[in-house]
Amino acid sequence: MHPSTNRNYGCRITEFIFQGMRTIVLENDVLRVGILVDKGAEIYEFLHKPTDTDFMWRSWLGIRNPYRMRPTISSKLGSFIDHYDGGWQELFPNADEACIYKGAELGLHGEVCLIPWECFIILDDPEEISVNLSVKTYRTPFRLEKRMTLKIGSPILLIQEEVHNLGDETMDFMWGLHPALGKPFLSNDCVLSLPHCRVRTDAILGTDFSRIAPDQDVEWPFVESKDGTKIDLRQVPTEDAKCNDRVFLYGFQNAWYAVRNRKTKMLFGMTWDKDTFPWLLYWQSFNGWQGYPFYGKAYTLSLEPRSSFPFPLTKVIKYNSQLKLNPGASLKTTYRAVASSTTNEVDHITPNGKIVEQE
Repeated sequence: MHPSTNRNYGCRITEFIFQGMRTIVLENDVLRVGILVDKGAEIYEFLHKPTDTDFMWRSWLGIRNPYRMRPTISSKLGSFIDHYDGGWQELFPNADEACIYKGAELGLHGEVCLIPWECFIILDDPEEISVNLSVKTYRTPFRLEKRMTLKIGSPILLIQEEVHNLGDETMDFMWGLHPALGKPFLSNDCVLSLPHCRVRTDAILGTDFSRIAPDQDVEWPFVESKDGTKIDLRQVPTEDAKCNDRVFLYGFQNAWYAVRNRKTKMLFGMTWDKDTFPWLLYWQSFNGWQGYPFYGKAYTLSLEPRSSFPFPLTKVIKYNSQLKLNPGASLKTTYRAVASSTTNEVDHITPNGKIVEQE
């Protein structure tokens, strides 16, 4: 990494080794964002500094360095779950299940979420900082680049990404973001705000501990439970709910969401490019994932902008919902994450990340 200045005020960048991995921290007077450069450029910390609130879920497994662990057995899903510690990953060029694409075996959640990235400092100024992270995939001919920017006084992390096809043939791919929220922010006091959209509860999304009935396509936020009652998906259940569900949301006019804790007034939100990510997967694990790897100890939710439905990549291609790039072509997208303290409920979040409260 290009060396940063030794500044302890304003916007600043800190580089260090954490658990044996190259790590970089971006911070201003509002946010501190920790990034595991050697582990998929994973965001392991998204901290609101004035209230000392970290929104990222931290699994009981803890942060694991994939290069210090030797698998005791080969998994047909790949090694993502063995090393999953919560936080925020990038899913590319496959997601959710393993598959074989053009002869390449692709594991759960693809390639880029575990391998080392390169990192270069683009701008290092007290008023603004910006870093460029990039990676080439091992089994497919892609290069992924993202520029992450913080400005002084701003609660918004700006992320600009571009994917390149380095091959000499057209390539299909899936693309997704996987930010998992957890305690102490996440609790039964949290509510979700989203624009008008629809909810799909296809059977492929169900688990042994699902509370939601399958095969629904209804308007947000109400779905039917397995016992015939209505579930309001805006409300986060308690820790003793013991359920684990996934649903897909789609049909957004404007792509944003907010998760707000009514007790603490803290909020985490995102806004993204709905042309690149027309789907939003809502993973709801309220201590209901029994057995490996969480054994009933995962109280988290993740609202994940996704390019495609359903999964994995091979099935997405059959549904013609994949992204694709011709040889030498590239695709750009921009999204933002915001953390703030709000007095009132959220009306919406603008495309540039501004939170608009209800009057």
